[in-house]
Amino acid sequence: MSKEIVIAACCLLFPLISDAGAQQPPPASTPPAAPPASPAESPASPVQESVAVTVNGHAITEDEVSGLFEQIVRRQTGGRPIPEEMLRDTRVRLRPQLLEILIDNRLLDEDAERAGLKITDQDATGEMEKSLQTYLLRSGMTRSEFEEQLKGQSQTTLQEFVAERAAEAEFRQSLLHAELLASKYPKEVLVQDEEISQRYERDLERIYSKPAMVRASHILFGVDGTATQEEKLAAKTKAEEVLKEARAPEADFAALARDRSSCPSSAQGGDLGFFPKEGAMVEPFADAAFALQKGEISNVVETRFGFHIIKVTDRKEATVITPEQAKDSIRLELRAEKIDGLRSRHVEELKKSAKIVYTQSKEQTPEKTEGAPEKEQQASEKKEQAPGKKEGTPEKKEQAPQNKEEAPDSK
Repeated sequence: MSKEIVIAACCLLFPLISDAGAQQPPPASTPPAAPPASPAESPASPVQESVAVTVNGHAITEDEVSGLFEQIVRRQTGGRPIPEEMLRDTRVRLRPQLLEILIDNRLLDEDAERAGLKITDQDATGEMEKSLQTYLLRSGMTRSEFEEQLKGQSQTTLQEFVAERAAEAEFRQSLLHAELLASKYPKEVLVQDEEISQRYERDLERIYSKPAMVRASHILFGVDGTATQEEKLAAKTKAEEVLKEARAPEADFAALARDRSSCPSSAQGGDLGFFPKEGAMVEPFADAAFALQKGEISNVVETRFGFHIIKVTDRKEATVITPEQAKDSIRLELRAEKIDGLRSRHVEELKKSAKIVYTQSKEQTPEKTEGAPEKEQQASEKKEQAPGKKEGTPEKKEQAPQNKEEAPDSK
């Protein structure tokens, strides 16, 4: 069972927050606690974790199920608050898939241990660096630009970011499983040059052709759709007054944005980062920004969000990433796809000799029948694979980028 499938299911089950674009801030809600202890247990007895399933004698607890659920929800929703009832219902629906992931991971962990495989700190850091290089290549960012972005968002240096991600247990587990599958099926994970060429041609326009981009900051005087003409005029008047300040010699545009802008980007001095002319910002904003040269400040620009003062701080010309530049990234991508395809096949082989015992639970397991007693499962069938801006900001209209183009993180 792939975690990406469960994330996709979350996208369907949380329709109200599907536009969340933030990347993994602390969770705003906590999933329901593990089921209460059996009535047969004495109230005075020590608190014990409720066991959901045992795999070859190793217990997987309800706390682990809840932890995985919370992790996936946090990733999908960006930490946006979710009604408790929706969380509870969704956890019940996804519990079979969550258990399947944990069972699969345990079987792969055991097989890796039998094979004597380990992931060292050097291995993890090296793989995270490869992920970072792929992200930078596809996003068109430099290391210094990415580090600047990190510092603006979390006061984290690039070195700290790589070290933190490389130390994450989930990331290291995924590397261990990849190494295991590559060792079991060495010929099947090989990537041919022809495959790289075909993938490059497929993704040339979507990934490897980069349009011209500008980097801009802005100061917003926000108005909503219900604003009266008088309110709009007042906001525009304020914008024109601040525009004179912004164009004054020695003016600090970022400081003005922090003090005067109603956009959330004010915390970053109004910085919106790099964006293309099409598909990122509302049209009047994009047109005005692309008409400016580096260092220039626009007149007051009106959009449906209000009135903006825009300053362009950098520009990038359109570029095309060459096949030579892209080949290492594509090879890693194709190899990862092959390994992912082998995962379920290898797990099914491991399940044939595994002892998997589901405990009685109010939330039914994938194979259990309603009211059936505890029983041993020797294999499991594949489950259904169900196919996450704020008003007042011109920021990017499209949803968050697909996983392979997101900032490198644990998978």
